[in-house]
Amino acid sequence: MSARALSLVIVVVAVAGGATPAGAATTISGSLGGAKLPSKGAGVTSVRAVALETGIIVADARVRSGRFVLRVTSGAYVLLATTTPLRGRVGIDRKVDALRVATGTSRKLRLSLRRRGNHIKPKPKRKARAAADPSFVSVSYPAVWVQHFTVSGPDEYSVLRKGIADMLITDVGAPVKKRCDGVLVEREHLDVAIAEQKRSQGPEFDPSSRIPSGHLIGHNRAVTGTLTVTGATATLTVTVTNTRTGLKRSVTHTGAAGAGIFDLEQSVVDDVAKMICDPPARYVGPVSGSIPAAAGGATGTLSWKGDMTLALEHVGPAPSGSPEGEYAFYRPAAGTVHLTLELIEGHCTGHGETDLSVDPTGGDDSSVQQDVEQPTYTLYAAFGASPGIPFTWSDGTPADPCADNGTLPFGAGFPALATGTRKASSSTLAGSSTDLFPGFMGSIHREWSLVPQD
Repeated sequence: MSARALSLVIVVVAVAGGATPAGAATTISGSLGGAKLPSKGAGVTSVRAVALETGIIVADARVRSGRFVLRVTSGAYVLLATTTPLRGRVGIDRKVDALRVATGTSRKLRLSLRRRGNHIKPKPKRKARAAADPSFVSVSYPAVWVQHFTVSGPDEYSVLRKGIADMLITDVGAPVKKRCDGVLVEREHLDVAIAEQKRSQGPEFDPSSRIPSGHLIGHNRAVTGTLTVTGATATLTVTVTNTRTGLKRSVTHTGAAGAGIFDLEQSVVDDVAKMICDPPARYVGPVSGSIPAAAGGATGTLSWKGDMTLALEHVGPAPSGSPEGEYAFYRPAAGTVHLTLELIEGHCTGHGETDLSVDPTGGDDSSVQQDVEQPTYTLYAAFGASPGIPFTWSDGTPADPCADNGTLPFGAGFPALATGTRKASSSTLAGSSTDLFPGFMGSIHREWSLVPQD
């Protein structure tokens, strides 16, 4: 990155960077019957646990030989069972139970597709409380709604309109959680969660066991797509849309029709997880630094401290000098830093301070590597224009007065944030640097800690 000159007159040296329910692991396991389940190669069956308070799909497991295991945390859940046949008749998709589980316990259940699941049983009656209207809350981590797909081809494949969505819900949840602490949210049976919330507000429920309302998680990612079957060939396209930033990314895989569609769905899971954990819309956090300063015979330090916001500009190939891969590029969007100037000349001390905004025209010099656990990144942002730094001198004597007070000019362009190329140890881009000035006594020091946000 090329250096940008400091135009502060007095400085003579210039520069040549999800939340899920808390608690210990609990196991819900058992059997699923009450209907003929698709045989291997002809379809899949799954059971999922949806947190009644938030609508998050906390666990989703394939049913194998009629049995399932879900690992959740303490809380209230509705269990949904789904059969996804490869072709022909529409599968079953319904509530099979609702229950509470305590921390560290194990529950074994016999679930049936013949009946709607039981409601959560109330605890002894206490004073009733009015139910609150359901509402959605925004979250900073990815919250994903997997929608029905569009299917083109023979009518027998139309069952996969919902079937592909169900399979992706089962398969993509774990990698999304691992990559970016993202969650999937239930929308097909959201009415069930809302009904259980309202029911728990009834007079037959102990107030301490009621399911809080107003905590349903709103989605900020949408997964859509198409499946096209032509003869013996199937083509699956999956699109992930960040509904906040408008960024859309797609992946297309082609494979065999028939039973090969299950393998085709599996082949896109990793790519879909990467797209869901797409570049955050911004990085926000504190920055600080200091640099030697001089004016005439006076020497001292110019320091700054404030906050910075870098906004997503585009996604592209690696910048020069960085490892290969896909990178998100950011521009300085907002931020204010407080500058402090301290000078000493003989017995005189000088002090000045002011606030400066970040230059929003600084380009997209910041970049963050994508799809790796420890991304390589480079961050850059400069001070904007300033009317100057109000400055006063003190400790003068009548026989030897200090210089006059006034405003010392300070121009735009000095890099308040300049990390060089670094590797992050987590999703937070944090670090420090100390760079010597060739030909001058002293160095420039910077610190930064920017957290990703949607």
